[in-house]
Amino acid sequence: MQVACQRIADPCLQPKNVYVRIGTFQPADTGSLGKDSLLPNPIVGYAETNQIIYIGGKKVKDFYMQVSPMKDSVKWFITPDSTSAALDTITLYYQRNLVFLSKSCGYTYNYVINDFKYTFNRIDSVKLMNGNIDGKADVQHVKIFY
Repeated sequence: MQVACQRIADPCLQPKNVYVRIGTFQPADTGSLGKDSLLPNPIVGYAETNQIIYIGGKKVKDFYMQVSPMKDSVKWFITPDSTSAALDTITLYYQRNLVFLSKSCGYTYNYVINDFKYTFNRIDSVKLMNGNIDGKADVQHVKIFY
């Protein structure tokens, strides 16, 4: 009995790309939780290339940004309202860790945020909630307070 060759769909069912989840908040009276803050007309992008990732349109409070497997830092720009000229930048410094997922998926990078810097044009403060960028769902990595 002969069996014809069949093309098998990509057997890798694990996500290979990981993202930094950034949330925007208003400071709360106590603690570090804060209250969700929908940005009225935000612009978000990569500062080094001026590539815009998100530009206004509707109120948003969460952004998912990539980091580079070729560098140890990334710098983003963000403004909560595109009608204002005041941009802020956030720079994350991280360590890259090569991780073997499986034989069918191969390798990917996970990251650990070591430090960060930001400007104070519109941002009140930034808090690192979870420095491990490893593809886990529903993990808030960075909180920006306006």
